Amino acid sequence: MISLPILLAGCTPEEVRLPHQIPLDPTADTSTPDIVRPIVEDIGVSSGFQDTFGGQLKRGRVLIAADFDNDDRIDLFIGNTNDPSEILHNVTEPGGPLRFELDQVVEGRELIWSGSAGDLNNDGATDLFIGAAGSLRPSPDQLLLNIDPTALSFFDIAPMAGPNGRPSGPTEQLKLPMATSGVNWVDIDNDGWLDLSLAVNTQLWPDPLRHNFREQSLSSLWHSNRDGTFTEISEASGIEPCFSCQHTAWLDVDHDGDLDFYQNQYRPSTRVWRNLFVESGELRFEDATTEWSLEGTDLHDPKRSFASAVADLNNDGWEDVIAFVRPPEPANSVHGLDGHAVFINVEGTGFVEVSAHTGINEGFLNWFRDHQEDGVMGCQVGDLNVDGIPDVFIGEGRPQDGTKNQLFVSDGLIEVDLPGVGVIEVPHFTSWTDLIDVPAEAPGDYALDWPPYPYRTHGSAIIDLDRDGVPELAIANGGAASYPAISREPNRLFTFTYEEPRHFLIVQPRGDGYAVNRSGFGTRVRAIVATPSGTEREVWGSLHSTSGYSANHGLEIFLGLADAEALLSLEIHWPDGQIDAIDAELDQIVRVER
Repeated sequence: MISLPILLAGCTPEEVRLPHQIPLDPTADTSTPDIVRPIVEDIGVSSGFQDTFGGQLKRGRVLIAADFDNDDRIDLFIGNTNDPSEILHNVTEPGGPLRFELDQVVEGRELIWSGSAGDLNNDGATDLFIGAAGSLRPSPDQLLLNIDPTALSFFDIAPMAGPNGRPSGPTEQLKLPMATSGVNWVDIDNDGWLDLSLAVNTQLWPDPLRHNFREQSLSSLWHSNRDGTFTEISEASGIEPCFSCQHTAWLDVDHDGDLDFYQNQYRPSTRVWRNLFVESGELRFEDATTEWSLEGTDLHDPKRSFASAVADLNNDGWEDVIAFVRPPEPANSVHGLDGHAVFINVEGTGFVEVSAHTGINEGFLNWFRDHQEDGVMGCQVGDLNVDGIPDVFIGEGRPQDGTKNQLFVSDGLIEVDLPGVGVIEVPHFTSWTDLIDVPAEAPGDYALDWPPYPYRTHGSAIIDLDRDGVPELAIANGGAASYPAISREPNRLFTFTYEEPRHFLIVQPRGDGYAVNRSGFGTRVRAIVATPSGTEREVWGSLHSTSGYSANHGLEIFLGLADAEALLSLEIHWPDGQIDAIDAELDQIVRVER
């Protein structure tokens, strides 16, 4: 672990440089891959991350990374179902090994399923929303206001703030509890205040709870009233009911200055909603699913996706989407793939599905996957090999038992000529699954039965927790809430050590609370570096509140820069469209204030 100074950079807009084509380093061509595999170690026990507080493991669901106490170290919230949840305080000393200590236990919610962190009241402290129930049964959510970061003191304001149930009845005073399966903090109108998007799942509810589909299955969009309270606007803004929303995503598809909604659904079909705020000045959305489905692609598919993630997979400046499939596709699916979907954004005109060219579906066993069988739950994208291209982690398991997880790491970009679209660059991945395919170490003083390997994986994060320039892979494991104690399983924290040092940047964008939300969600970052071969290369990253299954990236953007020789430029693309040039160097943590 190395100690890195944080560079505070105020934004003084310079000449804005529009994105242009940068020749990629030829050594990244997958036709001649030169992939050096790292040494991988699980430090869950030694770091204090493995969750044995109280003398037992837990049933892990949520993994949220954020600096809750403003000490410039990333803490972790681990949400467990039918077990106490915890906030782990990062107490790592400069130059020392990664170390966490239990700070406090979050009681009062048996069915924690999802969560997200963000500064909801623009006071500089990171708050926490906890979604309950998921695929289990309706249950109240929590909105924890961070009222004293130095003491990590939280207060649940959900009952008074609004988002603790679906407004119902003639006066909308009655609150119907929901089964919240996904959470996103997002500023839908660029007023500098975070709004709240909740995905709601009803597909496994008992029939008596489905009697009013329009009331209880409608996912909620809560618009901030700028006073700590929220108003539910999903139906009024044009977003239609969904049956089984699962871990949705937000991204500015067309770069018009507002975030669009990828409404990931387990069934019946996914929808993509264009945000019309910039065009109309109104909080209104329209269905753009068909329009943004380019030739040979149908964004309504896949119809059995359990989670989604957003990242610029090919470093062209346009964010892409991965939809992770859990069971087999239905017979009438146009998708027709034996695995997960990779949608590349073609310069804002729409998406094309390219998974067949990426390699991430090697080993995908479609035929036995449904919610009663093994399939994807936890999942994440992030740059584990520090080459500037996001990698893909796929967590597996079913309520009854676990399944081996998968890890696919980028080995470069390839050019693919797609009918009706033309030549585009597509990421290609190679499997490093064997590097993480090992059972967890049991603490020497653990007195209970140790659960069998493999485990049931849920919230997973790829983030540089120890500030050594290489992200770790943190995984929360555990079985169903109603299952016996043996379904409590060990969390994992994998480190990756490479022979040769690799360069990077960590960018922490912070808004002003007026034009840009304080958490900086929706910000994109572009770095241009000089490579050893004499070319220039661009690397893009973005910041969103949630990624994959009930997890995030720690309110910062990690840019892997591999063997870059120099940082030529760094640009901050704020969500309202402003672009600022920032002075920085390789291997820095750069905090940028709007």
